[in-house]
Amino acid sequence: MTNPFWRVWVDWNGNGTWGESAGEYREDVTGDVLELDWKWGRTLLPSGRQRRIEPARLDLTLQNHDLRYTPGNPQSPLAGYLSAGRRIWASFAYPCDYFAGSDGTDINGRIVPHGDSLPWVKETTGPAGLELSAGRVRPSAVAGGAIYTLDFGEADAHVGLVVRRSSNGQSGVVLRFLNQWDYLRVRFGETGTVLEDVTFGFPSALRRGDPLAAGVDYFIEIELHGSSVRLYATDLDAGTMNRRQILDGGGNATNLAATRHGIWHDGSIAATGDRFATSAAGAASSTAPWSASPRSGTLNWATSAAARPGTTWLCWALCPSTTFSTSAISPRGSWPTEY
Repeated sequence: MTNPFWRVWVDWNGNGTWGESAGEYREDVTGDVLELDWKWGRTLLPSGRQRRIEPARLDLTLQNHDLRYTPGNPQSPLAGYLSAGRRIWASFAYPCDYFAGSDGTDINGRIVPHGDSLPWVKETTGPAGLELSAGRVRPSAVAGGAIYTLDFGEADAHVGLVVRRSSNGQSGVVLRFLNQWDYLRVRFGETGTVLEDVTFGFPSALRRGDPLAAGVDYFIEIELHGSSVRLYATDLDAGTMNRRQILDGGGNATNLAATRHGIWHDGSIAATGDRFATSAAGAASSTAPWSASPRSGTLNWATSAAARPGTTWLCWALCPSTTFSTSAISPRGSWPTEY
């Protein structure tokens, strides 16, 4: 993992949404991070006859040349918000593509910015494709379906992306792509979210879960482990921070070793309204995906399974100084509900 993509947000106003920006007020502090140090908190330690789990820890040092992060500075755009208990969302991903570039550019052959020269590969023939659109990708308005993949190098991967559904199941996520006749896929339909096995080019439903509401940004996490496929969705527009599992199914044994994962659409006009992103403007980076305990996941497009990639923390404590430490305030609860 040589070049992961990091993002850090702080919910300064405590309203449960993330990534807000108004004038000089901003919750994305990534550009001000001078140093970031984290410790994964799941190591089991003996304690007499008991076994306990240490809480995760995240330490941030932010540059403060303009006194933005100085408590008591009435000129700071964060005046009134620099207090203890603010939540932090830190995320990293590898490989990662945040879809910056000129609108209308097809991503076939596009080198992932954080992925050691890893390219997007168009797995289908024909003119239909996926193109950049305001920091997202969308199906091109051309007849015919398209599949684009990244080779994670891992079959047991953790895939994350932001999805906004417009059509009734005309697009979704490709998992363990072996060839265009053999792969798994997730379809985001009006009546349900469906895990499908495509064999000899024909899809068959394996498991059905709750649908994603149309016109709403969701952070989607998909965990692949052996034959298990689990999908979690977080409504990024609601501000409720509720992360819920909507699919738990099994995959076809013929493609368990396939390491390519990506995006698909069927080429219909309806599909052009669907959007996929790493962080959409405003809403897509606006809400924390988890209410308490650290989880495996990522805000960004994709991560491989090696070295617990995509590990994300939601921190309950924020020390009101230039250097922020989640360990500076006692945890509100015990693992795994809060820390």
